[in-house]
Amino acid sequence: MKKLLLSLVFLSFAAPAYAFRAGSFSLSPTFSYTNSNVDLDNTLFSGGDSDSTSTSYDIKLGWTTGAGLYLGGLLSVTTSDSSAASYSPQVTSYGLSVGYVASNGFYFLGHYFLSSVYDSPVSSTSSFENGSGFQFDLGFLYYFNSSFALGPQITYRNLSWKKYKSSSTATAVDSSNSVSNIAPQIALAFTF
Repeated sequence: MKKLLLSLVFLSFAAPAYAFRAGSFSLSPTFSYTNSNVDLDNTLFSGGDSDSTSTSYDIKLGWTTGAGLYLGGLLSVTTSDSSAASYSPQVTSYGLSVGYVASNGFYFLGHYFLSSVYDSPVSSTSSFENGSGFQFDLGFLYYFNSSFALGPQITYRNLSWKKYKSSSTATAVDSSNSVSNIAPQIALAFTF
């Protein structure tokens, strides 16, 4: 991983200046996958061992001006699976984006989520709704040609929800029902 990051930094100095061409639209999907194993002493904790995976993807659609200003939108979906649960929680959020894209491929984007739903956080019939939040992306794209790029990205995301729904009953909750995380991602970009 360290060699890959060093290679991408080195390539950034030789990268052609295709990065989000001025006045162009871009479609940029990003992906991350994590896997964890929790091994607890069964005499202290009921449940013991568990394995969990999390898959996250973002789809960004935006427009870049000649000055590097990025304006767009974002759809973000994170799905989790755990051997300790019989359901698969999923967080789906969408929002607006603004940021700066440098001509050498580096970028910083900020996103505000207008809506977020956390399905099945504690059971298969529950959800947190009326959510909002923000996300920051810092990354680098190496352009292979004038319309395709690939590179690493680090993402910080913070979401909170105002309503809890179980079966058909909705209850207002305080803003302490939140999720935040930092994750490395692989970013692709298609410009047109």
